[in-house]
Amino acid sequence: MKTTSLLIILLISLTCYSQGSIELSFYVDGKLLLTEDDYGNTPPTFNTITRIQLQGYDTKLGFVTIPVSFEYADLSGGRYIRYAAGAGFTFNTIKRLYISPAINYGRIVRFGGVFSSFEGVLAISYRITPKIKISLLGSITKRADLYFQWGTKVWRENFYGGLIYRIM
Repeated sequence: MKTTSLLIILLISLTCYSQGSIELSFYVDGKLLLTEDDYGNTPPTFNTITRIQLQGYDTKLGFVTIPVSFEYADLSGGRYIRYAAGAGFTFNTIKRLYISPAINYGRIVRFGGVFSSFEGVLAISYRITPKIKISLLGSITKRADLYFQWGTKVWRENFYGGLIYRIM
């Protein structure tokens, strides 16, 4: 209870006092969309991520980020849903280029269960206009749902392409 209360106070403080901007992004796994994989997913298989990212104020190197994401995939083995939140830092020392590593913790809903999940993410974005960026996102995700169902490899990597829109 004490940890939960402290976390809530910290998140409220970050969103009220340290927020530089908010971005909304939408990503699609192009490989699953266009090609067949080794797991029976035939094109078009939609694997999408929608993210809201809170950004701290800019410093000389960049800014702190808090990404909150929702991932949905209609896979051959069943629907895959993942909710996640995390923390990261965006480096913006090269004009118009943003490099954003982050670590996320989430929950996977699949096979009638809910599974804990960690994820490492690296996004590389290029600003087209003051409000729009194009972005590539790579992730490595702990997939406890796969281990539960088939006893297979727990970590999976994915690559996405997408757009980012600066809300404020």
